[in-house]
Amino acid sequence: QKFCRSNLEDIPFSGNGRKHNAIVSCRALEELCDLMNPKGRYYKMNMQNLKKGRQPTLEFRQHSSTSNYEKVIFWVRFCMALVHHSARQPRPSALMPEEDAF
Repeated sequence: QKFCRSNLEDIPFSGNGRKHNAIVSCRALEELCDLMNPKGRYYKMNMQNLKKGRQPTLEFRQHSSTSNYEKVIFWVRFCMALVHHSARQPRPSALMPEEDAF
């Protein structure tokens, strides 16, 4: 899909363990953004705003278009829970504070 590429599939390592290690080994936010969005912004999780310093936001592109209220509300709740849980975790020690968009 052109506008909703898989972040996982485009990480240039085979196997989930190697992909996870590549993510964990990033030392700067820009490096993480390049790894997760190597071909621009059209990924299921777009991190380009963080990389460019425009605004500290992530864009989720996973869900298909729908007017079904239940599908929408469950997707919004999932995204909010994911972000909330992630924000409560300590910052990865590898990321340098001056590279942190937050």
